[in-house]
Amino acid sequence: MINNLCSKVATNHGKYYFDTLADSLNNYYKKPTNRWKANLRQRYFNTPWAAISLLAAVILLILTVIQTVCSIIFVVG
Repeated sequence: MINNLCSKVATNHGKYYFDTLADSLNNYYKKPTNRWKANLRQRYFNTPWAAISLLAAVILLILTVIQTVCSIIFVVG
């Protein structure tokens, strides 16, 4: 029974109703930047807390750079 499950299924590899949609999806998936962005969203930004923590880390990094520059200017000046 299981061996004959697909015996009467017609496989039409020609044109079908969603052919243009399938082609556009395949072309979209072939671009490496689109796959990279999707992978980044699924792995690292799947929760709002991940985006908030990234924003906090960037702000802290910018403030650290500003503090370092100000202390260098204060010591030299």
